[in-house]
Amino acid sequence: MKKIAITGGIGSGKSTVAAIIAKETSFPVFSADRVYAELVEDPEFLQGLCRALSCNVLTPEGKLDRQKLSRLTFGNSELRQNLNAYTHPAVMDQLDRLMEESKSPVAYAEVPLLFEGGFDSRFHEVIVVFRDREARIRAVMARSGLTRAQVTERMDAQFNYDNLRRNEYTVIENNGNLDSLRSAVLAVIHEK
Repeated sequence: MKKIAITGGIGSGKSTVAAIIAKETSFPVFSADRVYAELVEDPEFLQGLCRALSCNVLTPEGKLDRQKLSRLTFGNSELRQNLNAYTHPAVMDQLDRLMEESKSPVAYAEVPLLFEGGFDSRFHEVIVVFRDREARIRAVMARSGLTRAQVTERMDAQFNYDNLRRNEYTVIENNGNLDSLRSAVLAVIHEK
């Protein structure tokens, strides 16, 4: 099985690229974000998360308190490292299982924090979606309701994709309209 990751910075268009691939091919497309959403519904996973963080991040009903988790980890690099050390391997292991269980000759996975977690080695190929910074900021503000300052703070805290050696990865530029992105994606998947 050939495993292909789709990644890029916040607001780059990873999800749109994944949706185009899912629509235009017969290959499965998995999402690390969806896997994480399923994992945080598992009480055992949540108890492990609390142990990893050495604090309770659950609501009285036993659900993940996302706001509390964000407040605790955003400004605390040690807690954020503990969070990532616990959640990222669990998400990637589940993605691996799903891809293998699909029995497809090719499987795609949208993985936002691929390079931050050092998980690129788990894939045969990596597609990196690039988009101008200003377009990314506008896109994230529109979808999330965050302020410009909040978006840029998050972008600045993330992996800098501009430092990648582009010749080592398949690059999709997302600086036009949806039709041009679709054409770029189709060109890439027909090369595979």
